[in-house]
Amino acid sequence: MAENMTGSVEDKLKLLSQRFAERTGTELNEFRHKLNQLNSQQYNEEILRQLHQLLHRLTGSAGTFGLHEFSRQSRVLEQSVKEFTQYPDQQSNWAAICSQLKNQVLPQLERLHSLLKDSPAPASQSMVSAPADPTGNVLVLIEHSGAFFGALREELLHYGFTLVTLENAEQLDQSLSPTQQSVIIIAHETRATCCINAKTKLQQSVPHLSVTVICFGSHEDFSRRYTLAAKGVDGLFSESTTAPEIAEYLQRLESERLQASEGKVLIVDDDEDLLEHYRLTLSHTGIQVRTLSTPEEIFSVLSEFQPDILLLDVNMGDYHGPTLARLIRFQPEWLSLPIIYLSAEQDRTEQRKALAIGADEFLTKPISDIELRETVRIRCFRARQLSQLLARDSLTGLLKHSLIKQEVGNEHARCQRLSVPAVVVMLDLDHFKKVNDSYGHGTGDIVIKALANLLKQRLRKTDKIGRYGGEEFAVVMPECQLTQGEQILEEIRVHFSGLHFKAGSEEFNVTLSAGIALLNDYPSAEAALEAADQALYQRKQLGRNGISLAQTVDSKGNPS
Repeated sequence: MAENMTGSVEDKLKLLSQRFAERTGTELNEFRHKLNQLNSQQYNEEILRQLHQLLHRLTGSAGTFGLHEFSRQSRVLEQSVKEFTQYPDQQSNWAAICSQLKNQVLPQLERLHSLLKDSPAPASQSMVSAPADPTGNVLVLIEHSGAFFGALREELLHYGFTLVTLENAEQLDQSLSPTQQSVIIIAHETRATCCINAKTKLQQSVPHLSVTVICFGSHEDFSRRYTLAAKGVDGLFSESTTAPEIAEYLQRLESERLQASEGKVLIVDDDEDLLEHYRLTLSHTGIQVRTLSTPEEIFSVLSEFQPDILLLDVNMGDYHGPTLARLIRFQPEWLSLPIIYLSAEQDRTEQRKALAIGADEFLTKPISDIELRETVRIRCFRARQLSQLLARDSLTGLLKHSLIKQEVGNEHARCQRLSVPAVVVMLDLDHFKKVNDSYGHGTGDIVIKALANLLKQRLRKTDKIGRYGGEEFAVVMPECQLTQGEQILEEIRVHFSGLHFKAGSEEFNVTLSAGIALLNDYPSAEAALEAADQALYQRKQLGRNGISLAQTVDSKGNPS
């Protein structure tokens, strides 16, 4: 499937290159005709502006379509025409300008045209296969003697990781599915070298595979830790590290990997063929792309699409990119949106001026597909990280109270509009005050984070999870019936009760209670939340450590 997709994209890119060459040939012929018809006695400022705009656009686009020599010569010619546009008194010098246009510029336009005919068909750039399943993840434990390894294996099972236990790292390539996307290897520090070798071998044979190596042991001194880092180890923890702390670390790695494979970018450019090239190149790697060739619609697209970053051409016919960037910054909701200019402008002074007007970075056209993909991927990843810092609870990494309530409202509206099922869940830790009083708030925080990580690992990627307040959590589960939600939460309840927490020499367990309501049964999101909360209260009254379903209601909100 991946190979067919790659071939299809490469075929489309070749067709775009051919279409670009044909269109460019037509445009150059039109301008050659215009220059031949120039009248030295009739001042024509507009033709200089149009010619400069054409050459500026072709300089930036041609390299993207594989016409590198054309792009280089077009840039030289663009600079010559730019000098004509900056004459102090064009009208009085028009006769001289006309002469230079016909004697110097016209032959260069003819040479550019011949380059189009003589250039071989551009070679397709190597495409990165789109991930078959970006959420696939396997946790590989390389066996080690000792109580710590056995306890770690048992505890991590509760968090829902797909565990594989091997005697040595050399067996790794035999235990993975060909479509596997991510592997996290946990091994004792004495196995670091063989694990790094296995990682290198795997990534050479499966380029799309993400492999992370984490070691545990007694690496207390700086020199030992430095040696492990130099070998390529990605993470270290001691044998005194608790399972909840390790699970939190693994969950963060998984979250970062998923963010790195996602992203939403809006690209604004007046060259529609170039836009289509960018769209194909980026969307094939998992990035969501929206393109826009007419800036008049940019605010409606921004509001509807909510991109992570904006790529913006500097010169777009009647529109100037920096002016558009300034206009976007007028609205407070877009002050934090990263704006990246894409332009053939190489003058550093002009680039700095453009950056001073509301943008964050300047990319010079032509830009290779690889550079474009990496820049967009990195920028989207960073933008999502910063966005999460604002939207997420600092202790758990879950959505804050106001945002999870907003998600409940959004899902309720979707249920009403599409007549699809969804549930809302309210969860609470049982006797949590006793945990804080007996073991301290630091230990209480560990318990809260453990539940948060277990929820993130065991719930679906489409489910929204928030910290509602204190030890209380809220979950929205789209496309989910009441009984299905009850079954999923019951599994989570059982696994959470199996976790072992430590405080000094003491070991203890904590349970949870939950109330579930079907969003479709209630006239508003607030009513559904209240119903789930009442079901949770009922469960507390019945003895805790269980799941209760909210009472169904009729169309008027009355119990049925």
